Amino acid sequence: MIVFLDLEETLIDNWENGWLLPAKIAIIKEMLSEFSPKIGLMSWAVWDDADKAKFNTRLRPELEEALGATFDDDFLWSMDDWAKQLLALHGKRISREDLFDCFGKHEVLFMVSRCHPLFKGEHVVLFDDAVEHCLNWHSHMNDCRVLIQNIDELAKHA
Repeated sequence: MIVFLDLEETLIDNWENGWLLPAKIAIIKEMLSEFSPKIGLMSWAVWDDADKAKFNTRLRPELEEALGATFDDDFLWSMDDWAKQLLALHGKRISREDLFDCFGKHEVLFMVSRCHPLFKGEHVVLFDDAVEHCLNWHSHMNDCRVLIQNIDELAKHA
């Protein structure tokens, strides 16, 4: 299982402040405790390697403690990394601005998950505040199942 986490309004208030959102973290922590997933990052706040370094030094230790889980370096992807995956897998050259302006996370995750070897046979979950709740798919190309969870919808029922 692979779990991708958004940052802003899902785990933290915003990129500048980085204040943790305890109620939302508790929901995710409970779900993570039922499995032993690989945990990755799918946050459009993290644009490039410099932002990843900032995440690793400033937010990662506190988030890992709060979640009771460790991020997997193989899945700590910035927007630039997601764009590179789309280029490598589909020959689509997409700037981070295009990712932000033209593609939702579900579209990017769909294109990557159905072809990327790291996703083969995996169950993938994305927790985010700005996605369609319970959107899901199964790609027979890669035998990958994806479920998208809107953290705000989960919080309404917590």
